[in-house]
Amino acid sequence: LYRPQYFEGLALNGFVETSTLYGQSEQDKRVLGQLQALSKTGTVSDTRGTPLVGHLMVAWPAGNPAYLAVFRSLGVNGAANLHRAAQVLDAWAQRFPTDSGKVRVRLMSLVPRGSWEIMDECPSLSFEDDQGRKRRISTCGKFRILSSARGSRSERLVSGILESSPDDQTVVLETDPETYADGVLHAEAADLRGEARKALQAVIVWNATRGSIRHVDSGALCDSTHCMVFQGEIPGRNQRHATPVDQALLGWLDKLSRERELGWLPFSKGGTDEWRRTISVSELRRLVAEPAVLDIRRERTRKGDVVVHIVYPENEELIPCDHFRNRLKLYSCPESIRHEPDSDSWIFAGVGEGHGEGLATERARAMSSAGRNALSILVDAYREEKWTK
Repeated sequence: LYRPQYFEGLALNGFVETSTLYGQSEQDKRVLGQLQALSKTGTVSDTRGTPLVGHLMVAWPAGNPAYLAVFRSLGVNGAANLHRAAQVLDAWAQRFPTDSGKVRVRLMSLVPRGSWEIMDECPSLSFEDDQGRKRRISTCGKFRILSSARGSRSERLVSGILESSPDDQTVVLETDPETYADGVLHAEAADLRGEARKALQAVIVWNATRGSIRHVDSGALCDSTHCMVFQGEIPGRNQRHATPVDQALLGWLDKLSRERELGWLPFSKGGTDEWRRTISVSELRRLVAEPAVLDIRRERTRKGDVVVHIVYPENEELIPCDHFRNRLKLYSCPESIRHEPDSDSWIFAGVGEGHGEGLATERARAMSSAGRNALSILVDAYREEKWTK
């Protein structure tokens, strides 16, 4: 799994005469070819050569393994495990696409590299590829990150393989989809339960494995709100781990994305709490970096998107409402915007938190409490009449 190129010959096991699986049935070996798998057998025997324990290890796909399966039986050699393994592997091949077994996420993307360091939780090893990138793996699968950056969690654990750029300024974590989803759920909706959590988990896994957002510099997701917030695990706390993602929900999201040509499925907190914020004219000028603001108004386009017009003395800026609310640090896209001449300020008011598109976790929570299942929550969140790309 760490350096699969050293074991390329294991992809031929069963297909050349000298290999340990060559004598097994063609039907059982067929699945190894379909998976493009590396396979290795091992047998423990007594002094008379009688098999005591047989092992079969299968990793796939061969070029960049995402999955590893180990089969063990008593009283037979390692190759004898293939008949039983073939049925299991055939089922797994249909449930788990080989291109969706890993997630890459850039760590600590918003803070200076000098403000955090990576510590080993247990012995680790690393190697450098021909492009100068360093890959690092630990024997317990975890690393501890310590951060002194203001506003950043001081300590976190991450599970997977670390990949550092040649200058060590960018660090990417390669992990499995469900471990990644656990981290995002803990950061974005830690108290979500039941069918609502199941629905959001499917959205997170879909975005992570099929979504179109990747940063060019690292070929990975970021760990901030631009993608999905990921902070790993809190050391010493028993973090609630999600159950395996429902493949039927991923299949429905695949169908939705094809029909609607969607590359990303947004979600936010949502909710029904009203909020209001007053910003002085001078503060607004500083936030938009302009000497004067003549007018601000919102507009819903024919596609359903909300945009904001900011009118300056010399020109006009048109930006997505989500970008506008992030710039002004508003809870959500404001539903009303007005100027108050008496106080020389702008008053913004809205409902809920987040960008207001796709799945709203507070609505999902309410639907789950009312007995709705995860699929109906997804249908409600992404149905065409409610949300358009």
